[in-house]
Amino acid sequence: MAVIPIQKADIVQLETPSRDHLQGQDSGSGSAGSGLSLQDRALPGACYYLTEGLEGIEPQRYRCTESFMTAINVQTDQLHSGNASQYAVFSHVTPHHLADINRFRNTHCKSLRFLYYEYEETLVVKIMPGAAHEVALSQFEIILTLKLASMGLLGELVYTRATTYKGTDCGKEPDSSFRSRRFRPYTTDWPTLAIECGVSESINRLRVDSKWWFSNSKGQVKTVLLISISEKERKILIEQWEMLPEVNSQVTCHELDPARIRQECIRKIEIVEANAGSASLQLSFQNLFLREPVQGETDIVFTTQDLERFAAYVWLDSRSDPLYVKQ
Repeated sequence: MAVIPIQKADIVQLETPSRDHLQGQDSGSGSAGSGLSLQDRALPGACYYLTEGLEGIEPQRYRCTESFMTAINVQTDQLHSGNASQYAVFSHVTPHHLADINRFRNTHCKSLRFLYYEYEETLVVKIMPGAAHEVALSQFEIILTLKLASMGLLGELVYTRATTYKGTDCGKEPDSSFRSRRFRPYTTDWPTLAIECGVSESINRLRVDSKWWFSNSKGQVKTVLLISISEKERKILIEQWEMLPEVNSQVTCHELDPARIRQECIRKIEIVEANAGSASLQLSFQNLFLREPVQGETDIVFTTQDLERFAAYVWLDSRSDPLYVKQ
């Protein structure tokens, strides 16, 4: 199917304290974890990110890593049968507990993704539901790598994958991420592109996740891709979100900031089976590398053929053996 028209509901506006504040970090090192000013407090806070898109999910009190993994394993089984959410929420998680969970996760279940708010002692866990989602992420990375190699740019992009990024009293991991090696050289620097992947029922929560990246990075994350997969319908939805400047006509010439930043879904692509219609995906070169392209360099374009090949491999490489019966 073709690109889906953008609806007004797809646009969310986030006011930022000053355009100079954003521009001052765009071309240099954009470290994650810097504190918000008082003006920034108007941005969505912990309550929003710990509840929006998580309706109906009751927080579970954290007790130990063993009970944590038992709860995750039970929910994962229910998720595979279509009877549970992709997300779980745990309360009373101290930083010490989180360190224990991370050690346990890194050896037993690396596919979990975390959003943690320290003051609230709350951990939101995203469960990667199955092979299709892992294949989608790896196939995207392969296609992107081939595009960059054709322009001689392999050395300019750092693949940071599920690195933890620090916001204000919180930390979050994407499913995949990338940053400019030249202008974001440090491990604490924000990515320029983040990817969130999930089941089709989680699309509203994925949109909340995209807002987290833009607001906590103060616009240093330039693009967020949401990949929503329905294995039952064999459908893949890709949403491309970006932060775009908007002239604010209500600001007078005596005020410091005549512009606002809005988070906008600029492209929706729906692929059914391996049919993408006439859709294509275009990633801004400047947003990805934080510089203008020179001769031989262009925006990165996933053609219709690329998208259809991408989907075909997702379905091909995530097939279950019909002779396999889970014990």
